[in-house]
Amino acid sequence: LKANEIASDDMQTTRYEVTEEYRYDEYGNPIKQEGYQVKHVLKVKVRNFAIVIPLTDQVLQAGATDIRDIRFTLEEPKNYMPELREKTLNAAEKKAAQMAEVAGFKLGKPVIISEFQPRDMPHIGYGGARFESIPATAYGSLNLEPGEIELKYNIYITYELL
Repeated sequence: LKANEIASDDMQTTRYEVTEEYRYDEYGNPIKQEGYQVKHVLKVKVRNFAIVIPLTDQVLQAGATDIRDIRFTLEEPKNYMPELREKTLNAAEKKAAQMAEVAGFKLGKPVIISEFQPRDMPHIGYGGARFESIPATAYGSLNLEPGEIELKYNIYITYELL
């Protein structure tokens, strides 16, 4: 990972466990310890989409057998909030004005404005893939598309009607 310019701050061990492996008899009873299984779960942030597929291929070739929860997110979603808030407020006012007009009123001033931001910013996620120590040529190259990320912002406005 470091050879692909993944910073240490962008890697985090989220789980590390060592468990004993046993051979079992025909009744499912353990009869002999045969070794250990080591699981090292590493969360990695890749900031350059262009290296995601080659990096994933390299990780699989290096022996990774389980890749899960690939997500495409915004680096700094809070940078988009002022524009998103403004567009949402304008759209809400336009919709409220149309509704007031249809009902025979004119739209007055806002009386109450509330906003609700999602706790987690939107992401596009992919499930996982499990590989049982197979050669890289057997699984072929991965095909990931980041698509688009849609930002949502909810507001509630109560206007006076004239």
